[in-house]
Amino acid sequence: MRTRRNITLAAGWNLIGYSGAAAFDIKDATFTPDSTGTAETWSEALENHRIQAYVAYYDSFNTTESERKFKYVANDTTSFSPDDTQLKPNYGYYFYSNGTTGNLTLPSAGGSTSGQEYIWRKLLFSNGTGVLNASRAEDEGWIEACLQVYNTTSGQFDLLCPEGPIYSGKIESIYSWQGVFIKSKYDDMTIIRQN
Repeated sequence: MRTRRNITLAAGWNLIGYSGAAAFDIKDATFTPDSTGTAETWSEALENHRIQAYVAYYDSFNTTESERKFKYVANDTTSFSPDDTQLKPNYGYYFYSNGTTGNLTLPSAGGSTSGQEYIWRKLLFSNGTGVLNASRAEDEGWIEACLQVYNTTSGQFDLLCPEGPIYSGKIESIYSWQGVFIKSKYDDMTIIRQN
């Protein structure tokens, strides 16, 4: 089902995973600053200096190794020539909010319902030839067990581990539209959610 998705942006960098069924033009996104409560088109938000024009992503899917690098998405009316003007499914995008908090709305994005909980021990990892749960994937050296989550209160990354409060906290669940970093030790790893 393709529906609108509202994503809360903190001031500064925000990592957003896009899991919609199809690409869409960045110019069709809207931003509603908390300070006004009024939705602005992507162009209006840029003119009002609420967000940066260039959205970064890492193109790890490219078959040419030299093209596996950070690239940029921007409105096609900008003076800079971006690599793309669309957000594409299955990529993570870095948005920068210029000190303004608010909601980014992605039209027809589909994907997970906001606030959906995924229990860490039930996540499955695939390397293309096999499937293992999070604990086994860590034991087999596919992934590192600890992950990082951006803490909007402290402005720093929290390190979470399944074993308990070794560092900043314990992984029990991750949530849709929450930016988390999971370190894979191999290319082309896939996370399969299962609740």
